[in-house]
Amino acid sequence: MDTWPAPFRETSKGKKLQRQSSHQIVIEQRATHINGSERLALVDSGCTQTLVSKICCATWKAERIPVLTVGGGSLASCGVSIIHASINDGPAVAVRALVVERELLGYDLLLDMDLITQLGGITVDRTGKVQFSRCEEHVCAAITLDEPEFPAEYDRNTNAWTASWKWSNDQPPISLRNRLSEYPSPMWLREQYEEELQTWIDNGWLFPYTEEEFGHPRGLIPLMAVVQETKQKVRPVLDYRELNEHVDPYTARADVCALKLREWRQ
Repeated sequence: MDTWPAPFRETSKGKKLQRQSSHQIVIEQRATHINGSERLALVDSGCTQTLVSKICCATWKAERIPVLTVGGGSLASCGVSIIHASINDGPAVAVRALVVERELLGYDLLLDMDLITQLGGITVDRTGKVQFSRCEEHVCAAITLDEPEFPAEYDRNTNAWTASWKWSNDQPPISLRNRLSEYPSPMWLREQYEEELQTWIDNGWLFPYTEEEFGHPRGLIPLMAVVQETKQKVRPVLDYRELNEHVDPYTARADVCALKLREWRQ
């Protein structure tokens, strides 16, 4: 594939079709079933919302949503539709896609991060081949990490990482003092803050805590809203300060972290 799709960014209406930095992007063409018919899709992890040609959709809700490309071009969708997509006869998943008038670069579907997530995520081998975690057979060796701050282990059956803390003097706290789940934030940023939190929920990063499954809670990490002024974004951030009192600090990369934090705040 010689021509890459134009990178999308957020429009004035707040539609989040934001391209990530180029080193994070995975791109590959793939045969896909859309609403029961086989179509050609372009797997593109650099965009947040899936786009589909209207020839794949029997019905859709008419809605003109302008999308700007980083290169300065424009693309207008003609509506939105709930599509059902599957890979290699795997289970079909539903996703809300933007409908466009014509094929994009010759593809019926730009299969982006919202649909990639619904399909269980992807792995990329050393040759660059893309495999869908829930839909294709692949072998992944067990991965374990032992960092100065934490150990972590990857479970290929659940496609998930499990990490734990390394406590000071090997003694975890009996419980944390904090009882506040969230710091108060100004009303003018609540909408953006709650939108970002919803993406955490949609991606499975934030979910209800149940004592039946996890036992009696021993700590509560409060959330707060942080304004990233250069990107005009509001980010939910977890306040780990009290928890960090019980963890030995590892300062080998402190200067790098401080530099990155300054860059992030600018």
